[in-house]
Amino acid sequence: MKTYLVTGGAGFIGSNYIHYMFKKYGDDIRIINVDALTYAGNLENLKDIESRRNYTFIKADITDKEAVAKAIREVNPDAVVHCAAWTAVDAAEDEENQPKVRLVNVTGTQNIAGVIGMGKAISYLENIGMNKIMKHEHELKNYLVSKLKELDNIIIYNEDTVGSIVTFNVKDIFSQDTAIYLDKHHICIRSGNHCSKILNQVFDISNTCRVSLGIYNTDEEIDALVDALKNIGNIWMEIS
Repeated sequence: MKTYLVTGGAGFIGSNYIHYMFKKYGDDIRIINVDALTYAGNLENLKDIESRRNYTFIKADITDKEAVAKAIREVNPDAVVHCAAWTAVDAAEDEENQPKVRLVNVTGTQNIAGVIGMGKAISYLENIGMNKIMKHEHELKNYLVSKLKELDNIIIYNEDTVGSIVTFNVKDIFSQDTAIYLDKHHICIRSGNHCSKILNQVFDISNTCRVSLGIYNTDEEIDALVDALKNIGNIWMEIS
């Protein structure tokens, strides 16, 4: 049995959708209705189905991230039908209502997408296995460090740290210029102080280049990065 979570299910559009689904699929589906029952929500719209065993109403506001996360976690829906919104144009145009409109229509939608997206991301990682991911990232970092150490123009700052990040600079080249050069070769890295203002105190530098390795990276991509750095002497012709 598939489970559908409907936000704003007590409103005009949401309630009609719920009626349509039950008419079409009957007892073969389960519907969870999440609605804050504000100006547009009215449970009288669903009076004829409130006693169905495969229907549940949850009073919750989609701007409440914890309530949204709790509902999705407990229900584990196969699909989310997002109908909750501030749709009254005349009320929405009122300046006093603008913060509420943005909160419901933007933040509320982000809450739903964020909770579902995070859940799917966690499931994806767990299916691969966190130990496998850590092993892959550790091997990638060791490979990258070993290849960078072969280049005389590279300074590595965190060779022995735990994790999948490698921080480096190219001698006599500003980190942002290095990043722009690598972008020309379709290689994306981060450059700057990385929210670490103490860099200047610890390493006597203000900016670095940072490679963040993940489960999706490969040895071939590292080879491409190293090859580009080998030829970085052409940087000024390429980025000017």
